Amino acid sequence: MDDRIARDEAAVLARTVLSTSHEATCARLDGAEHGCAGTVGLLAAGGEPFLVPSDPEDFFATGTALSVRIAIPEVGVLHATGTTAPVRLAADDPGVVRTIQDHRGCLLGPVDPALLRVVPLRLSGLAIAVPGAGTAQTLTPGELAAASPDWLLARGRRLTEHLEQNHADDLARLAAAHGVPSATAVTLGRLTTRAARLVCLGAEGVTTVDMVFDPPVRNPAELWRRLATAQAAS
Repeated sequence: MDDRIARDEAAVLARTVLSTSHEATCARLDGAEHGCAGTVGLLAAGGEPFLVPSDPEDFFATGTALSVRIAIPEVGVLHATGTTAPVRLAADDPGVVRTIQDHRGCLLGPVDPALLRVVPLRLSGLAIAVPGAGTAQTLTPGELAAASPDWLLARGRRLTEHLEQNHADDLARLAAAHGVPSATAVTLGRLTTRAARLVCLGAEGVTTVDMVFDPPVRNPAELWRRLATAQAAS
Protein backbone atom coordinates (compact mmCIF):
# COMPACT_ATOMS: atom_id res chain seq x y z
CA MET A 1 0.00 0.00 0.00
CA ASP A 2 1.23 3.49 -0.84
CA ASP A 3 2.67 5.19 2.26
CA ARG A 4 0.47 8.26 1.82
CA ILE A 5 -2.68 6.13 1.62
CA ALA A 6 -1.59 4.14 4.68
CA ARG A 7 -0.97 7.34 6.65
CA ASP A 8 -4.32 8.79 5.61
CA GLU A 9 -6.12 5.62 6.67
CA ALA A 10 -4.23 5.59 9.98
CA ALA A 11 -5.24 9.22 10.59
CA VAL A 12 -8.92 8.40 9.96
CA LEU A 13 -8.68 5.46 12.35
CA ALA A 14 -7.00 7.57 15.06
CA ARG A 15 -9.55 10.36 14.58
CA THR A 16 -12.35 7.80 14.90
CA VAL A 17 -10.93 6.43 18.15
CA LEU A 18 -10.60 9.99 19.43
CA SER A 19 -14.28 10.71 18.87
CA THR A 20 -15.74 8.07 21.19
CA SER A 21 -15.44 6.64 24.72
CA HIS A 22 -12.96 4.01 25.91
CA GLU A 23 -10.78 2.80 28.72
CA ALA A 24 -7.12 3.80 28.61
CA THR A 25 -3.99 2.93 30.53
CA CYS A 26 -1.75 5.82 31.46
CA ALA A 27 1.63 6.30 33.10
CA ARG A 28 4.21 9.03 33.49
CA LEU A 29 6.23 9.44 30.32
CA ASP A 30 9.49 9.57 32.30
CA GLY A 31 8.75 6.16 33.82
CA ALA A 32 8.53 7.44 37.40
CA GLU A 33 6.08 5.55 39.58
CA HIS A 34 2.84 7.22 40.55
CA GLY A 35 -0.18 5.99 42.48
CA CYS A 36 -2.54 7.09 39.70
CA ALA A 37 -0.91 5.00 36.98
CA GLY A 38 -3.25 2.37 35.55
CA THR A 39 -6.62 2.26 33.83
CA VAL A 40 -8.84 5.33 33.60
CA GLY A 41 -11.88 6.25 31.56
CA LEU A 42 -11.42 8.28 28.41
CA LEU A 43 -13.87 10.48 26.57
CA ALA A 44 -12.80 12.04 23.31
CA ALA A 45 -14.24 14.69 21.05
CA GLY A 46 -12.89 16.46 18.00
CA GLY A 47 -9.63 14.54 18.18
CA GLU A 48 -8.93 15.67 21.75
CA PRO A 49 -8.82 13.09 24.59
CA PHE A 50 -10.18 13.79 28.06
CA LEU A 51 -9.07 11.44 30.84
CA VAL A 52 -11.68 10.49 33.44
CA PRO A 53 -9.93 9.47 36.69
CA SER A 54 -11.94 8.34 39.71
CA ASP A 55 -10.54 11.27 41.71
CA PRO A 56 -9.26 14.14 39.54
CA GLU A 57 -7.85 15.95 42.57
CA ASP A 58 -5.57 12.99 43.30
CA PHE A 59 -4.60 12.49 39.66
CA PHE A 60 -1.38 13.51 37.93
CA ALA A 61 -0.58 17.19 38.46
CA THR A 62 -1.29 19.69 35.70
CA GLY A 63 1.56 19.73 33.20
CA THR A 64 2.60 16.10 33.76
CA ALA A 65 3.80 14.32 30.61
CA LEU A 66 1.92 11.04 30.18
CA SER A 67 1.96 7.98 27.96
CA VAL A 68 -1.56 6.75 27.17
CA ARG A 69 -2.56 3.49 25.48
CA ILE A 70 -6.03 2.77 24.08
CA ALA A 71 -6.71 -0.75 22.75
CA ILE A 72 -9.84 -1.31 20.65
CA PRO A 73 -10.55 -4.97 19.76
CA GLU A 74 -10.43 -5.66 16.00
CA VAL A 75 -9.60 -2.00 15.33
CA GLY A 76 -6.14 -1.25 16.65
CA VAL A 77 -4.01 0.17 19.45
CA LEU A 78 -3.54 3.91 19.84
CA HIS A 79 -0.41 5.16 21.63
CA ALA A 80 -0.51 8.82 22.63
CA THR A 81 1.76 11.13 24.56
CA GLY A 82 0.78 14.48 25.98
CA THR A 83 0.59 16.69 29.04
CA THR A 84 -2.26 17.04 31.48
CA ALA A 85 -4.26 20.27 31.47
CA PRO A 86 -6.25 21.67 34.42
CA VAL A 87 -9.32 19.74 35.56
CA ARG A 88 -12.59 20.96 34.05
CA LEU A 89 -16.25 19.97 33.92
CA ALA A 90 -17.31 17.81 30.98
CA ALA A 91 -20.26 20.16 30.47
CA ASP A 92 -17.84 22.94 29.51
CA ASP A 93 -17.02 21.19 26.22
CA PRO A 94 -19.98 20.62 23.84
CA GLY A 95 -18.06 17.90 22.00
CA VAL A 96 -17.59 15.87 25.17
CA VAL A 97 -21.29 16.25 25.98
CA ARG A 98 -22.16 14.86 22.53
CA THR A 99 -19.79 11.93 23.06
CA ILE A 100 -21.49 11.13 26.37
CA GLN A 101 -24.92 11.30 24.74
CA ASP A 102 -23.89 9.16 21.76
CA HIS A 103 -22.17 6.47 23.83
CA ARG A 104 -24.34 6.09 26.92
CA GLY A 105 -24.55 2.36 26.22
CA CYS A 106 -20.77 2.07 26.62
CA LEU A 107 -20.58 4.00 29.90
CA LEU A 108 -20.86 2.40 33.32
CA GLY A 109 -23.96 3.92 34.86
CA PRO A 110 -25.53 7.34 34.31
CA VAL A 111 -23.16 10.23 33.61
CA ASP A 112 -24.07 13.86 34.31
CA PRO A 113 -21.77 16.20 32.31
CA ALA A 114 -22.52 18.98 34.79
CA LEU A 115 -20.91 16.93 37.58
CA LEU A 116 -18.30 14.89 35.73
CA ARG A 117 -14.77 16.30 36.02
CA VAL A 118 -12.27 15.45 33.30
CA VAL A 119 -8.58 16.07 32.63
CA PRO A 120 -7.78 17.20 29.07
CA LEU A 121 -4.67 15.65 27.55
CA ARG A 122 -2.76 18.03 25.27
CA LEU A 123 -1.38 15.70 22.62
CA SER A 124 2.28 15.86 21.67
CA GLY A 125 2.67 12.53 19.87
CA LEU A 126 0.46 9.85 18.35
CA ALA A 127 0.96 6.43 16.77
CA ILE A 128 -1.54 3.74 15.83
CA ALA A 129 -0.98 0.04 15.23
CA VAL A 130 -3.55 -1.80 13.11
CA PRO A 131 -3.85 -5.62 13.32
CA GLY A 132 -1.93 -7.24 10.49
CA ALA A 133 -0.41 -3.96 9.28
CA GLY A 134 3.05 -4.44 10.78
CA THR A 135 4.79 -1.25 11.90
CA ALA A 136 2.73 1.35 13.76
CA GLN A 137 2.02 4.58 11.89
CA THR A 138 3.25 7.75 13.59
CA LEU A 139 0.98 10.73 12.96
CA THR A 140 1.49 14.47 13.23
CA PRO A 141 -1.09 16.75 14.90
CA GLY A 142 -1.79 18.22 11.46
CA GLU A 143 -2.59 14.82 9.96
CA LEU A 144 -4.94 14.07 12.84
CA ALA A 145 -6.69 17.44 12.54
CA ALA A 146 -7.15 17.03 8.78
CA ALA A 147 -8.82 13.61 9.09
CA SER A 148 -12.52 12.99 9.67
CA PRO A 149 -13.84 10.15 11.84
CA ASP A 150 -15.36 7.14 10.11
CA TRP A 151 -18.94 6.94 11.41
CA LEU A 152 -19.33 3.29 10.44
CA LEU A 153 -16.08 2.20 12.07
CA ALA A 154 -17.15 3.96 15.27
CA ARG A 155 -20.49 2.13 15.32
CA GLY A 156 -19.48 -1.00 13.43
CA ARG A 157 -19.29 -3.40 16.38
CA ARG A 158 -22.80 -2.49 17.49
CA LEU A 159 -24.13 -3.02 13.96
CA THR A 160 -22.34 -6.32 13.43
CA GLU A 161 -23.59 -7.68 16.76
CA HIS A 162 -27.13 -6.82 15.68
CA LEU A 163 -26.65 -8.60 12.35
CA GLU A 164 -25.11 -11.67 13.98
CA GLN A 165 -27.90 -11.99 16.54
CA ASN A 166 -30.90 -11.12 14.36
CA HIS A 167 -29.93 -11.68 10.72
CA ALA A 168 -27.85 -14.87 10.63
CA ASP A 169 -29.72 -16.20 7.58
CA ASP A 170 -29.22 -12.91 5.75
CA LEU A 171 -25.49 -13.05 6.48
CA ALA A 172 -25.34 -16.61 5.13
CA ARG A 173 -27.05 -15.46 1.92
CA LEU A 174 -24.61 -12.56 1.73
CA ALA A 175 -21.70 -15.00 1.99
CA ALA A 176 -23.21 -17.14 -0.77
CA ALA A 177 -23.54 -14.08 -3.00
CA HIS A 178 -19.83 -13.47 -2.50
CA GLY A 179 -18.76 -16.99 -3.40
CA VAL A 180 -18.99 -18.91 -0.11
CA PRO A 181 -22.27 -20.88 -0.38
CA SER A 182 -21.24 -23.51 2.19
CA ALA A 183 -20.90 -21.08 5.12
CA THR A 184 -22.81 -22.16 8.22
CA ALA A 185 -21.89 -19.14 10.35
CA VAL A 186 -20.93 -15.68 9.15
CA THR A 187 -19.79 -12.51 10.85
CA LEU A 188 -18.37 -9.16 9.78
CA GLY A 189 -14.83 -9.03 11.08
CA ARG A 190 -14.28 -5.40 10.10
CA LEU A 191 -16.66 -2.73 8.88
CA THR A 192 -15.85 0.81 7.75
CA THR A 193 -17.34 3.21 5.24
CA ARG A 194 -14.70 2.08 2.74
CA ALA A 195 -14.33 -1.66 3.33
CA ALA A 196 -15.72 -4.76 5.01
CA ARG A 197 -14.53 -8.27 5.78
CA LEU A 198 -16.83 -11.29 5.86
CA VAL A 199 -15.59 -14.14 8.06
CA CYS A 200 -17.30 -17.37 6.99
CA LEU A 201 -17.18 -20.67 8.89
CA GLY A 202 -18.02 -23.88 7.05
CA ALA A 203 -17.08 -27.52 6.69
CA GLU A 204 -13.87 -26.51 4.91
CA GLY A 205 -12.78 -24.16 7.68
CA VAL A 206 -12.69 -20.37 7.78
CA THR A 207 -12.91 -18.29 4.61
CA THR A 208 -12.54 -14.51 4.60
CA VAL A 209 -13.93 -12.21 1.93
CA ASP A 210 -12.57 -8.66 1.77
CA MET A 211 -14.79 -6.11 0.07
CA VAL A 212 -14.34 -2.46 -0.88
CA PHE A 213 -16.95 0.29 -1.06
CA ASP A 214 -16.34 2.80 -3.84
CA PRO A 215 -17.69 5.37 -3.22
CA PRO A 216 -17.79 5.10 0.61
CA VAL A 217 -21.02 4.16 2.39
CA ARG A 218 -22.86 7.37 3.23
CA ASN A 219 -25.51 6.25 5.73
CA PRO A 220 -26.99 3.18 7.49
CA ALA A 221 -29.93 2.98 5.06
CA GLU A 222 -27.69 1.97 2.15
CA LEU A 223 -25.36 -0.36 4.08
CA TRP A 224 -27.04 -3.69 3.32
CA ARG A 225 -27.39 -2.93 -0.39
CA ARG A 226 -23.74 -1.91 -0.56
CA LEU A 227 -22.65 -5.11 1.22
CA ALA A 228 -24.55 -7.19 -1.33
CA THR A 229 -23.06 -5.38 -4.34
CA ALA A 230 -19.54 -4.60 -3.11
CA GLN A 231 -16.57 -5.63 -5.20
CA ALA A 232 -13.91 -7.98 -3.84
CA ALA A 233 -10.72 -6.24 -2.73
CA SER A 234 -7.85 -6.68 -5.17
